[in-house]
Amino acid sequence: MDILFVKLLARLVHAVHSIEKKSSKQQLQDDFGEFPPEPLRCESLTGEFSVTRVRGIGELYHEFVVRKALLQAAVSDMQFLSSDFVTAFGVNEIRTLQREISKLGRGSKVAERLFVVLGLGWMLARTTLKRVGNGPRRRILGHFMPLFENTSHIVVKSGRHVRKSDASTVSHEHIHLLQFRNPENHRQHARSPEKFLREEMVAEPILLYILEKKEVEARLHEVVLSFYRVHRQLPTTVAGFLGLVAACEQCGELVALILKRFSVAFEHQETYPARDAMFVVQLESILIHIDTPEMTLKFITEVLTVMYGNLLRYYGDDAASRNYLKEIERPNFYDELYKEE
Repeated sequence: MDILFVKLLARLVHAVHSIEKKSSKQQLQDDFGEFPPEPLRCESLTGEFSVTRVRGIGELYHEFVVRKALLQAAVSDMQFLSSDFVTAFGVNEIRTLQREISKLGRGSKVAERLFVVLGLGWMLARTTLKRVGNGPRRRILGHFMPLFENTSHIVVKSGRHVRKSDASTVSHEHIHLLQFRNPENHRQHARSPEKFLREEMVAEPILLYILEKKEVEARLHEVVLSFYRVHRQLPTTVAGFLGLVAACEQCGELVALILKRFSVAFEHQETYPARDAMFVVQLESILIHIDTPEMTLKFITEVLTVMYGNLLRYYGDDAASRNYLKEIERPNFYDELYKEE
């Protein structure tokens, strides 16, 4: 009876909170269908991560686990937290709790545990109230939020993937993980959007979010893997990359029109569908809302081209990335938007 109860409990827990271990190589193999994608030689790609799938009460349980790990960590470990994690989880409050716990001293285990439980309850209640106060928000399907530098996990909201697989969400968040492992000196938000977006879109929260460097790159990855699944070859030149984007069924028509209008050379390819149209349509929304054709061209040929070079580096082929980026004159619009001054 006890064994049956344990098995039943395990199934119930698995339904709301499960963990899958993967390597980055395995994930990119899932994305492209094989790894490395031709003609890349992805020798520098290493690392593993976990995919935590949560549903319903499992989301609350996961937040409890994360905060408990923080409270139990040594204060010295806080220096290894990412800025994204600090912003999302209020580490200043956690530092305060840790200091109070340390004041209890040794020999106060009961009081310490009670304080930890009360602290966790307070932080979870605070998070819930903040979400209610924020009102309607964009529908988050998953997130990558590094805890410490030596641990990596992706959280997927399984309850929000009722009508489709979560494969594209895991791919998207895995690119955020690779960005974290390949840091560079850049701004999170695009600089001076009023200089290139249509006036009515300058303050649109969703568009500004999609315009963040890491978000544009993650959406571009969806275009790249969709191209490879059909053509089985990644381009290593700028003209090849422009042809890759121009052939996409969801966003390519606009790109091809702009390139042809300004007589920019690109390799013509057979069209292909995006695996997940949502991410690609979001990428296209940036191009649609840029104020002039000239600025749209700059975004395609100076921003997206550089980001593809970044993706090649994330995939693990540093040499291919360097050789490709040599074709692009810098500094350019990419640097204007995202490079720190």
